[in-house]
Amino acid sequence: MAIAITSAGIQFYYAVEATAGTRPTALADYTAIKGIKSLPTTEESRTTYDVTPLEETVQELEVDGLLGASGELEITAVGSETFYTAWKALVAAYAAGIADGGKSTWFTAVIPNLTESCYYTAKPFAMTSQLALDTGSAVDFVVKILKTNTSAYFAIPTTAQN
Repeated sequence: MAIAITSAGIQFYYAVEATAGTRPTALADYTAIKGIKSLPTTEESRTTYDVTPLEETVQELEVDGLLGASGELEITAVGSETFYTAWKALVAAYAAGIADGGKSTWFTAVIPNLTESCYYTAKPFAMTSQLALDTGSAVDFVVKILKTNTSAYFAIPTTAQN
């Protein structure tokens, strides 16, 4: 019987390219961001173009267009000083990579019992908004990244790091 995949034990990582244009593959190059509660889908959508001629009377005709990135992705994390500090470090690492020859920042969520992981590049945004706060509840941080390429599955980063 196959082992079901659950969200238990998922680790969310980022890494700045050592060489611009080359995705890091060693887990030692990635930094884990602890406390993530929710990650959105990174699914892209393909646009279509209507090419129906005026003389058509039965069915519209469409052709594939461009594949669009997912755009802005919202991530929810447990509110803590640890997460806040880690997110600030991520934003600083991204800025340093861009300043150092336009190096991209890669993200991936490593899922236990899955041999590959989904990778994509994105721009993280600094936390600048007031958090939603309610009486008698835990505080969550909501942060955003802007996906800058299409997602693809590759082997998980090699050698474990926590």
